Amino acid sequence: MTIRHDRSAVSIVTTCSQCPHWFAFNFDPDLAEESAVRHRINVHDMPEAKARNAQRERARRSRHAVIV
Repeated sequence: MTIRHDRSAVSIVTTCSQCPHWFAFNFDPDLAEESAVRHRINVHDMPEAKARNAQRERARRSRHAVIV
């Protein structure tokens, strides 16, 4: 399962590769990630700790991103 965040200048649409019918629309990146976590837990029965690992990893990568 891959969760994807498609960003525009003002919004973020979150989708799941296994659920073509599901999407979440947010204006805030943190809320978009929270939507993804809730989807993993509620739809794919993923334990919360595992669902939040992706959220933590995304946050870690964004803190260490190099701006060129």
